[in-house]
Amino acid sequence: MIAHRDALERAAEAAAELARRRAESPVDYVRWLPGQLAWLSCPDKKKLFRSGAQWGGKTTAGAAELIWRMLGRHPFHPVRVAPIRAWVVCGGGEQAQIVQERVWSLVPRSAVVDGCEYHDKKGAFRGRFPKLRLRNGSIAEFKTGT
Repeated sequence: MIAHRDALERAAEAAAELARRRAESPVDYVRWLPGQLAWLSCPDKKKLFRSGAQWGGKTTAGAAELIWRMLGRHPFHPVRVAPIRAWVVCGGGEQAQIVQERVWSLVPRSAVVDGCEYHDKKGAFRGRFPKLRLRNGSIAEFKTGT
């Protein structure tokens, strides 16, 4: 009975540690859909992710790709050493808000520069020109076509 209790306590501690790590760096704990995984693991410089509207996880996969490149590490292939400067070009305001929210939901909080925040009510990173800044010097600027 005591051995069973010890095993349960160890399992609970391991689950708590996993939850802490997942909260710290959500991008590292996503369970990718087959189409996302194929796109993320593709080493080509130019790649296309086609799926239906509001389906397939294109935004999530794109956000992960951006974050890994900004961090200078990628689980599937080599990327340029950080820091990098990236533009995330979106068609319009609402799309840009969705993209920024998705990036914010996946980025490791410890990697983000103090003062760089996502504003829930505005639906964007703070500032006139929305940017995500990481401690390693990487910057992503969010641009719209409107």
